[in-house]
Amino acid sequence: MEMMNAATKRPAAKPRLLIGLGNTLMGDDGIAYHILERLAGHPGLPEDVELHWGGADLLAAADLMLGRSRVWVLDAVEDPDRPGVLKILDDLSELETNVLSAHQLSAAGEIELLKLVEPELRHVPVRLMGVTVSGSRTSAELSPELARALPELVEQLLAELAR
Repeated sequence: MEMMNAATKRPAAKPRLLIGLGNTLMGDDGIAYHILERLAGHPGLPEDVELHWGGADLLAAADLMLGRSRVWVLDAVEDPDRPGVLKILDDLSELETNVLSAHQLSAAGEIELLKLVEPELRHVPVRLMGVTVSGSRTSAELSPELARALPELVEQLLAELAR
């Protein structure tokens, strides 16, 4: 299976979508890319799940989200005490949506903005998932902690996608 890119033309969308966010040149901030890369070739990936690398811009993926039965957004979240933990957030109302991040808006803020701009997205269930990172640095490589956690993170994501 191939990861979809916004420029890729496709005949029909799969019902469920996993969007990865981050900057692959900023070390652990690109953890979602590394997870998507492993999921793309994994035999356990459900056939009805499409993968999309969004880079640092979830807003550009708005059209891809329309008409889906579920959307997951995967991003790095800072927690220097516990890097490599997957956090799943269903209730975005509990999060601060106006906090600036490395992506200008937080992922939760981008989701709320998308629902304001595109009313059809209000009916699409969106689940925000964050992988905790201790910080970011200029590097195309993951930190040793996240590199070690990657196989377990992939398994946790597969379990979430199988629900």
